Amino acid sequence: MWLSGIRPQTLILGVIPVVSITAFVYQPLMIFNRGGSISRKACPIFGLRPPAGDEEGWGECIVQPSRFWMVATLCLAVVLFLQIAANLLNDYHDGIRGTDQNRGQEAPARLVARGATPRLVLAAGLISLGIACLAGLAVVVITGLWQLLLLGVLSAGAVWFYTGGPHPYGYSGWGEAVAFLFFGPIACLGIQLALTGRYPWNYLPMAAVGASLLSGVLAVCLMMINNLRDLENDQVHGKNTLMVSIGFSRGQRILIFFLWSAFILLALLVYSQTLTFWALLHGKSLAGRFSLGFLIFVEVLSLIVTVACLVIILVMTTAIKERRYKRALQCMSLLILLSICITAIFGFFFGGL
Repeated sequence: MWLSGIRPQTLILGVIPVVSITAFVYQPLMIFNRGGSISRKACPIFGLRPPAGDEEGWGECIVQPSRFWMVATLCLAVVLFLQIAANLLNDYHDGIRGTDQNRGQEAPARLVARGATPRLVLAAGLISLGIACLAGLAVVVITGLWQLLLLGVLSAGAVWFYTGGPHPYGYSGWGEAVAFLFFGPIACLGIQLALTGRYPWNYLPMAAVGASLLSGVLAVCLMMINNLRDLENDQVHGKNTLMVSIGFSRGQRILIFFLWSAFILLALLVYSQTLTFWALLHGKSLAGRFSLGFLIFVEVLSLIVTVACLVIILVMTTAIKERRYKRALQCMSLLILLSICITAIFGFFFGGL
């Protein structure tokens, strides 16, 4: 029962921004830059400085890659435990309000509605939130970037006030907008800042920006599927989600629009990177780094991933029209997994190009 309350199938959504940003900054920071700032200032993570008089390249530092991976792992822990806390606290707040009563058969069982003690569910949610805060505090201590505390406070507030407090924003139609921000641009900002010490508007590959937007749009799609499924029950209990506000037919059309937007973002990400590879190969910029066979493999992989995502979106569109939400959510999990794989491959291999 508790495993269903955590809803592990939704946790992979939080992996996308961490994997994509980590992948795309790894080579510029750890290989080309060797841990130094791209403007040859103090190394953002390790607190060291480039050698004096270094006027070529990015600047060099003596670095420990384990520190980089420690920060990345802590960022992943922050995102995952924030999401677990959101799921548990959502069950608690909806449970004590009675919103989870009489949900449809395709809706996952909620903890309080199934008889779990509300105080115990609240405690589990607060413990998860506390673990996320401790991991975030560890990132702040390691990096020395105290401005990350503001993002942490905002994230914790977003988790609590989704269905908690006197005026929860999840009950007034703002859930999708907040999900987009915190799984997309805000996650991008925090992880980029933690790993490089620089804000995204100073330096971030456009492909990583596209990946963060993809993550935000997928979060919106996931929430819309759940809210469309629960529309009638939410309406009865006064939970005015976006789907309740705009109605079933319009909500269905908007959900399908966002699904195809996610596909377009993924396709653009795949082919923008593929075209870059071939342009660099033609200019012999990749000599000694990648073989022609490897680039052909990437090209074929890009085509396979794009076709697979197209098929998944088509199946999801049909499932949503037929109100088969369980199948739609299963397809969403596959789409998220493909997005994680493709951003990881492109980021780690070609992020520094």
